[in-house]
Amino acid sequence: MHNIDINTFVNSFTVKPNNSMSFLLGAGASISSGIPSGGQMVWDFKRSLYCTAKNIRTNNYPDMSKESVQKEIQAYFDAQVGFPPIWTPEEYIQQKVRDIIPSLGYLCLGELVINVKVDFISTTNFDDLILAGIHTTKPVCQ
Repeated sequence: MHNIDINTFVNSFTVKPNNSMSFLLGAGASISSGIPSGGQMVWDFKRSLYCTAKNIRTNNYPDMSKESVQKEIQAYFDAQVGFPPIWTPEEYIQQKVRDIIPSLGYLCLGELVINVKVDFISTTNFDDLILAGIHTTKPVCQ
């Protein structure tokens, strides 16, 4: 990944003609708006189901990033009938991305689209934060 400082980024809009910028937002771009990553949501949901089935408190597993915890919980689901295999698209939880307020980055990106500085945005994310940033009515990035 190539990182540039904020001044270089802002100045790049003055040296390129309108409609020549594109953005590709990858996994994790929405974390700053308070949406956990897809993987985090899946493990939180699995932890909930596992703890309910085993009558265990969820706070017994505070760090779902630990491989040992994931293996323990996944072993339970692998032994059950009717649960999707690990990392399949069926594991994602759409309701976690509803009614989220876009972060400043999405609001600024929306301003760039509205002001015709960016003409194409592609993302791997499953939320609507790009649209939410565009539909925000008050200017935030001036």
